[in-house]
Amino acid sequence: MAARQMEWGRRKRAEIMAALGNVCAGFGRKCRNTKHLELDCIKPVGNMHAKWGYDTRVRFYIKQFKAGNLQILCNKCHERKSTKEQRDQGNMELDLDNEPF
Repeated sequence: MAARQMEWGRRKRAEIMAALGNVCAGFGRKCRNTKHLELDCIKPVGNMHAKWGYDTRVRFYIKQFKAGNLQILCNKCHERKSTKEQRDQGNMELDLDNEPF
């Protein structure tokens, strides 16, 4: 990836983080952590963006930010949220499998 694209991505990510307050929004608790911060979609939209190149991923986050679907979580809160979402998704699939069609 070109250095210019990486610099653009870093700058845009920093702008988004600053606009969101550079602090963990917390998941199920008041965290307020300012270390190890990650961007997270409030309403999940899959995880393919984790596999994209840095500049493409930043474009995705810009779109999510403009849609109001982005928050900052520290890595611990992000892990807790992801675990809950996976568990809930698994329960939904299990419930659908038990429907009498």
